[in-house]
Amino acid sequence: KEEFLKQIAYGCQVVITNPTSSVRKLRYLTQIPAGAIPLQNGFYSDGRPFRLQPYSTQTIDFYFYFPETGQYPIYPIQVANDKGRVAGAAAFVFKVVDKLTKRDLTSWAWISQNGTEKEVLEYVVDHNMNRIDLNQIAFRMRHKGEGGGGKAFYDKVTKLLSDRFAYNSTLWSYSLYHKDAKRMPEYLSRSAMASRCGLYLSSPLLTIHPVQRGFHQHLEYKPLVNARAHQLGKDRKVLNNRLHGQYHQYMNVLKYHPSLGEEDLLATAYYLFLQDRVSEGLEFFGRVRPDNVT
Repeated sequence: KEEFLKQIAYGCQVVITNPTSSVRKLRYLTQIPAGAIPLQNGFYSDGRPFRLQPYSTQTIDFYFYFPETGQYPIYPIQVANDKGRVAGAAAFVFKVVDKLTKRDLTSWAWISQNGTEKEVLEYVVDHNMNRIDLNQIAFRMRHKGEGGGGKAFYDKVTKLLSDRFAYNSTLWSYSLYHKDAKRMPEYLSRSAMASRCGLYLSSPLLTIHPVQRGFHQHLEYKPLVNARAHQLGKDRKVLNNRLHGQYHQYMNVLKYHPSLGEEDLLATAYYLFLQDRVSEGLEFFGRVRPDNVT
């Protein structure tokens, strides 16, 4: 008989299917087990009418936990129409214990914590990785003798995941622990720290490209009609609001560059031409080396 632990959250999903070609007007009644406490603003008992379209399915999810051990029956869901009961689930009794007496030695919960490295790797290969909590094997990434195989196991797991185009931030974070220069850029580029490193950065461990990250997008203006043909006052102003914002955003990006490359020079010249700053635009354009433009 299946066992359940006390003070552990459990979920239940009820699936109601209409296999007919007509709309069904129904009402359901469902309850959590006796002795259980509802979670996530749940209910002890819930019943309401609903319409089920032809060949469609409706699901009902609810969550609960058992504060104490014991045997707790659940009143199974019942579905009825205006003529009476239509369907219902089978009765079930929850056996709630302090500690499980039965262990599934083939489950991820057991293998991840107690299995050999070979068993862990085989489980990852044979199962859908999107349904595996890979964080549970993070402790194995430390030094050998601290619960796992250390860097050797880290190398095997990250290679296995990479070969399957999978990524796990917790496991990849051990690239810092093991000083793995190959995996560090993969981890850092996806970490929250990358968003705090400015709009542009080029380094061996972290590269931040403003276009790829959506910080900036090069825009072309066609046609652009300046609101004023001659400069007014001592200070030059960009009177086109959209161009003004785009230009200053690009200047914010460039201030993170140690030097300007060919693409930067071309873009700067372009934005200066749009402002009728022709002489300045030509100066930047003249610094472009055509052989370096791709």
